[in-house]
Amino acid sequence: MEGKLFKTYDEQLDILKRRGLTISVDEEAKRILEKNNYYNVINGYKDLFLATSANSSGNDFKRGTGFSEINALFRFDRELRIIFLKQILRAENNLKSEISYEFSKVHGHDNYLTLRNFDLVAGNKRRLKDIVNLIKFIHSDVAQQVGKHEAISHYMTNYGYVPLWVLVNILSLGRISRFYSLMRQPERQAVAKKYQVSDKNLVTMLKMLTHYRNKCAHDERLYNLKLIKWN
Repeated sequence: MEGKLFKTYDEQLDILKRRGLTISVDEEAKRILEKNNYYNVINGYKDLFLATSANSSGNDFKRGTGFSEINALFRFDRELRIIFLKQILRAENNLKSEISYEFSKVHGHDNYLTLRNFDLVAGNKRRLKDIVNLIKFIHSDVAQQVGKHEAISHYMTNYGYVPLWVLVNILSLGRISRFYSLMRQPERQAVAKKYQVSDKNLVTMLKMLTHYRNKCAHDERLYNLKLIKWN
């Protein structure tokens, strides 16, 4: 119950000291907790520093562990996220461009969000539902951006639709990943060829990029993130 109750910064430091953490300057440690939150710094990065002996409680720190070491790992992981996110955003922009180009080249720029333009498999109700949901969510994305996003508002007001090469700018990487996975295979292969991989591998790569992007964008721990096995 103790961990669920409100604690002042002084009380938080007292708890850490009782658990064996060395804190050189209390005021400096308090400033770090004020700026970054106890949960983010301590709970997020304590695992490497916890004692594993039979005599430990499971929450005690290894002998000699300092607050500065946990904070250093926290800061390292933040810098790592910044590096990853920068490169993922570049890849995301390029992928959106290639996907919108290859899809629009075949299906045009007007009324392209129709079932026949996607990879329908006869008798596969799950895939049909996935395509219907994708189209529904994309229409919802457009509706939410009308009046907010200049280009979306311009095309909807003047033409009644938004070309895919404009639309992709408001779609999340997760949405464009789903879009690609439901495209017809010839168009998927045309995109994948640009990256010298199979369309199946590119589907997996897009899922992986989306997973990492979300972790980075939401300031979650990255340094020991385990990959999910995607089919």
